[in-house]
Amino acid sequence: MAIDIEYESWRRQQPISLAAADRAQIISLGEDLPKLWDVASVVERKQILRLVVKEVVLDQRPESGQVWIRIIWQTGAVSEHKV
Repeated sequence: MAIDIEYESWRRQQPISLAAADRAQIISLGEDLPKLWDVASVVERKQILRLVVKEVVLDQRPESGQVWIRIIWQTGAVSEHKV
C-alpha cells in the first residue's frame, strides 16, 4: 500500500501535458477574457477568479479614509488599488 501512496503523490506532482488543440483553445480564451467573462455564469466567474487569483488583501487606512486592495495573482504578479 505504501507504494500506491508514493506513486499517487508522484503522479500529482508531474506536469500535465496538453494536446495541441487544448493548448490552442486555452490561449484563445486567454486572449479574449472580456468575452469569456460576459458569457460566463456567476459560478463560472468564481471558478475563473479562483484560477487566476492567489490572494486578496484589504488594508483600511483610517488616516486617509481609503481601503487599499492588493491582488496577488497566480503568476506572482501583484496589483494594488485604492478605493
